Amino acid sequence: MNFELGLTDADIEFFDSLSRPGPPHQTRVIQEQSAQRGIPVSPEFSNHVDTNPLNDSPLSHWNPRAEDNAYMDQHYLSVPQHLDTPDSTGISRPRIFAEPLSKESRDAVFALVVKRCQRNTSTRIMQCFPSVELLDSLIQSFFAQQRSKIDTWIHESTMLLNQESPDMILTLAAAGAVCSDVEAIQRLGYAMLEVARLQVIGKVLLATMTVRFSVAKFQ
Repeated sequence: MNFELGLTDADIEFFDSLSRPGPPHQTRVIQEQSAQRGIPVSPEFSNHVDTNPLNDSPLSHWNPRAEDNAYMDQHYLSVPQHLDTPDSTGISRPRIFAEPLSKESRDAVFALVVKRCQRNTSTRIMQCFPSVELLDSLIQSFFAQQRSKIDTWIHESTMLLNQESPDMILTLAAAGAVCSDVEAIQRLGYAMLEVARLQVIGKVLLATMTVRFSVAKFQ
Protein backbone atom coordinates (compact mmCIF):
# COMPACT_ATOMS: atom_id res chain seq x y z
CA MET A 1 0.00 0.00 0.00
CA ASN A 2 1.38 3.41 -0.98
CA PHE A 3 1.03 6.03 1.75
CA GLU A 4 2.72 8.79 -0.26
CA LEU A 5 0.28 11.71 -0.36
CA GLY A 6 2.46 14.06 -2.38
CA LEU A 7 2.91 16.53 0.48
CA THR A 8 5.95 18.75 0.43
CA ASP A 9 7.85 19.96 3.48
CA ALA A 10 6.15 23.34 3.10
CA ASP A 11 2.71 21.68 3.17
CA ILE A 12 3.55 19.74 6.31
CA GLU A 13 4.90 22.85 8.02
CA PHE A 14 1.75 24.75 7.07
CA PHE A 15 -0.61 22.14 8.51
CA ASP A 16 1.50 21.96 11.67
CA SER A 17 1.27 25.73 12.09
CA LEU A 18 -2.53 25.52 12.19
CA SER A 19 -2.38 23.70 15.52
CA ARG A 20 0.20 25.98 17.13
CA PRO A 21 -0.59 29.30 18.82
CA GLY A 22 1.21 32.26 17.35
CA PRO A 23 1.38 36.05 17.25
CA PRO A 24 -1.05 38.18 15.18
CA HIS A 25 1.28 38.48 12.18
CA GLN A 26 1.55 34.70 12.07
CA THR A 27 -2.25 34.43 12.03
CA ARG A 28 -2.38 36.77 9.04
CA VAL A 29 0.25 34.71 7.19
CA ILE A 30 -1.69 31.51 7.85
CA GLN A 31 -4.90 33.05 6.53
CA GLU A 32 -3.11 34.29 3.39
CA GLN A 33 -1.57 30.86 2.80
CA SER A 34 -4.98 29.26 3.25
CA ALA A 35 -6.50 31.60 0.66
CA GLN A 36 -3.73 30.79 -1.82
CA ARG A 37 -4.34 27.05 -1.40
CA GLY A 38 -8.10 27.42 -1.53
CA ILE A 39 -8.53 26.23 2.06
CA PRO A 40 -11.46 27.92 3.83
CA VAL A 41 -10.67 29.53 7.15
CA SER A 42 -13.50 30.45 9.50
CA PRO A 43 -13.75 34.05 10.80
CA GLU A 44 -13.39 32.68 14.31
CA PHE A 45 -9.90 31.31 13.55
CA SER A 46 -8.12 34.36 14.97
CA ASN A 47 -10.05 33.98 18.21
CA HIS A 48 -8.46 30.56 18.75
CA VAL A 49 -4.92 31.88 18.33
CA ASP A 50 -3.42 32.77 21.69
CA THR A 51 -1.47 35.98 21.19
CA ASN A 52 -0.18 36.01 24.75
CA PRO A 53 -0.03 32.52 26.33
CA LEU A 54 1.10 33.98 29.67
CA ASN A 55 -2.29 35.63 30.14
CA ASP A 56 -3.85 32.26 30.95
CA SER A 57 -0.86 30.95 32.89
CA PRO A 58 -1.02 30.82 36.71
CA LEU A 59 2.50 32.26 36.72
CA SER A 60 1.22 35.54 35.28
CA HIS A 61 -1.08 36.02 38.28
CA TRP A 62 1.53 35.25 40.96
CA ASN A 63 3.01 38.17 42.83
CA PRO A 64 5.77 37.12 45.26
CA ARG A 65 5.20 38.21 48.81
CA ALA A 66 7.87 39.45 51.20
CA GLU A 67 7.70 36.21 53.19
CA ASP A 68 8.04 33.92 50.13
CA ASN A 69 11.36 32.09 50.19
CA ALA A 70 12.99 28.73 49.49
CA TYR A 71 12.37 27.50 53.04
CA MET A 72 8.72 28.43 53.48
CA ASP A 73 7.33 24.94 52.76
CA GLN A 74 9.75 22.93 54.89
CA HIS A 75 7.12 22.23 57.54
CA TYR A 76 5.43 19.99 54.96
CA LEU A 77 8.42 17.65 55.16
CA SER A 78 6.94 16.18 58.33
CA VAL A 79 4.30 13.56 57.55
CA PRO A 80 1.40 12.76 59.91
CA GLN A 81 1.67 9.28 61.35
CA HIS A 82 -1.53 8.02 59.74
CA LEU A 83 -0.15 8.93 56.28
CA ASP A 84 3.30 7.42 56.78
CA THR A 85 2.43 4.18 54.98
CA PRO A 86 2.84 2.97 51.38
CA ASP A 87 -0.96 2.93 50.95
CA SER A 88 -1.32 6.65 51.69
CA THR A 89 0.00 7.75 48.29
CA GLY A 90 -3.41 7.27 46.73
CA ILE A 91 -1.83 5.42 43.81
CA SER A 92 -1.93 1.64 43.52
CA ARG A 93 0.87 0.50 41.23
CA PRO A 94 2.95 -2.67 40.87
CA ARG A 95 6.55 -2.65 42.03
CA ILE A 96 9.17 -1.66 39.47
CA PHE A 97 12.32 -2.50 41.40
CA ALA A 98 12.51 -5.87 43.12
CA GLU A 99 14.99 -4.51 45.66
CA PRO A 100 13.33 -2.00 48.00
CA LEU A 101 14.92 1.20 49.20
CA SER A 102 17.32 0.42 52.03
CA LYS A 103 17.24 2.03 55.44
CA GLU A 104 20.78 3.30 54.85
CA SER A 105 19.65 5.16 51.74
CA ARG A 106 16.67 6.59 53.60
CA ASP A 107 18.96 7.77 56.41
CA ALA A 108 21.25 9.45 53.86
CA VAL A 109 18.25 11.28 52.40
CA PHE A 110 17.12 12.23 55.89
CA ALA A 111 20.57 13.65 56.70
CA LEU A 112 20.48 15.70 53.50
CA VAL A 113 17.07 17.15 54.34
CA VAL A 114 18.10 18.06 57.88
CA LYS A 115 21.25 19.70 56.55
CA ARG A 116 19.25 21.92 54.21
CA CYS A 117 16.49 22.78 56.65
CA GLN A 118 16.31 25.70 59.03
CA ARG A 119 16.65 25.13 62.76
CA ASN A 120 13.09 26.06 63.60
CA THR A 121 11.74 23.18 61.47
CA SER A 122 14.48 20.57 61.87
CA THR A 123 13.13 19.19 65.18
CA ARG A 124 9.69 18.51 63.75
CA ILE A 125 11.16 17.00 60.59
CA MET A 126 13.38 14.67 62.61
CA GLN A 127 10.32 13.35 64.42
CA CYS A 128 8.01 12.93 61.42
CA PHE A 129 10.17 12.46 58.31
CA PRO A 130 8.74 9.86 55.89
CA SER A 131 9.62 6.26 56.58
CA VAL A 132 11.64 4.08 54.23
CA GLU A 133 8.43 2.29 53.21
CA LEU A 134 6.71 5.51 52.16
CA LEU A 135 9.74 6.83 50.27
CA ASP A 136 10.10 3.50 48.48
CA SER A 137 6.41 3.55 47.54
CA LEU A 138 6.73 7.08 46.14
CA ILE A 139 9.74 6.09 44.01
CA GLN A 140 7.92 3.02 42.69
CA SER A 141 4.94 5.22 41.88
CA PHE A 142 7.09 7.61 39.85
CA PHE A 143 8.61 4.87 37.72
CA ALA A 144 5.23 3.21 37.21
CA GLN A 145 3.84 6.48 35.85
CA GLN A 146 6.94 7.06 33.75
CA ARG A 147 6.21 3.84 31.88
CA SER A 148 3.03 5.39 30.52
CA LYS A 149 4.93 8.32 29.00
CA ILE A 150 6.26 8.43 25.46
CA ASP A 151 9.50 10.12 26.49
CA THR A 152 11.24 9.05 29.69
CA TRP A 153 14.17 10.79 31.32
CA ILE A 154 15.50 7.92 33.45
CA HIS A 155 16.53 4.49 32.19
CA GLU A 156 15.13 2.27 34.93
CA SER A 157 16.85 -0.91 33.71
CA THR A 158 20.29 0.44 34.53
CA MET A 159 19.34 2.24 37.74
CA LEU A 160 20.62 0.82 41.00
CA LEU A 161 18.41 2.58 43.48
CA ASN A 162 20.46 2.06 46.62
CA GLN A 163 23.64 3.19 44.88
CA GLU A 164 22.23 6.55 43.81
CA SER A 165 23.11 9.80 45.55
CA PRO A 166 20.77 11.03 48.32
CA ASP A 167 19.65 14.03 46.26
CA MET A 168 18.73 11.73 43.36
CA ILE A 169 16.70 9.46 45.63
CA LEU A 170 15.02 12.50 47.15
CA THR A 171 14.13 13.83 43.70
CA LEU A 172 12.64 10.50 42.61
CA ALA A 173 10.50 10.29 45.73
CA ALA A 174 9.39 13.89 45.26
CA ALA A 175 8.44 13.26 41.63
CA GLY A 176 6.20 10.42 42.74
CA ALA A 177 4.71 12.40 45.62
CA VAL A 178 3.52 15.34 43.51
CA CYS A 179 1.38 12.96 41.44
CA SER A 180 -0.51 11.69 44.48
CA ASP A 181 -4.19 12.46 45.01
CA VAL A 182 -3.52 13.12 48.70
CA GLU A 183 -2.89 16.82 49.29
CA ALA A 184 -0.48 16.26 52.19
CA ILE A 185 1.62 13.91 50.05
CA GLN A 186 1.63 16.43 47.19
CA ARG A 187 2.88 19.16 49.50
CA LEU A 188 5.52 16.78 50.79
CA GLY A 189 6.66 16.26 47.20
CA TYR A 190 6.98 19.96 46.44
CA ALA A 191 8.90 20.53 49.68
CA MET A 192 11.30 17.68 48.84
CA LEU A 193 11.83 19.06 45.34
CA GLU A 194 12.83 22.40 46.83
CA VAL A 195 15.35 20.71 49.14
CA ALA A 196 16.77 18.78 46.20
CA ARG A 197 17.03 22.01 44.21
CA LEU A 198 18.98 23.70 47.00
CA GLN A 199 21.27 20.69 47.25
CA VAL A 200 22.02 20.64 43.51
CA ILE A 201 22.72 24.38 43.53
CA GLY A 202 25.12 23.88 46.43
CA LYS A 203 26.95 21.10 44.60
CA VAL A 204 27.26 23.19 41.45
CA LEU A 205 28.61 26.17 43.36
CA LEU A 206 31.10 23.98 45.20
CA ALA A 207 32.30 22.42 41.95
CA THR A 208 32.64 25.87 40.38
CA MET A 209 34.69 27.14 43.33
CA THR A 210 36.91 24.06 43.18
CA VAL A 211 37.60 24.54 39.48
CA ARG A 212 38.37 28.22 39.93
CA PHE A 213 40.72 27.48 42.82
CA SER A 214 42.51 24.80 40.80
CA VAL A 215 42.91 27.10 37.80
CA ALA A 216 44.19 29.96 39.96
CA LYS A 217 46.62 27.63 41.73
CA PHE A 218 48.37 26.57 38.52
CA GLN A 219 48.47 29.95 36.86
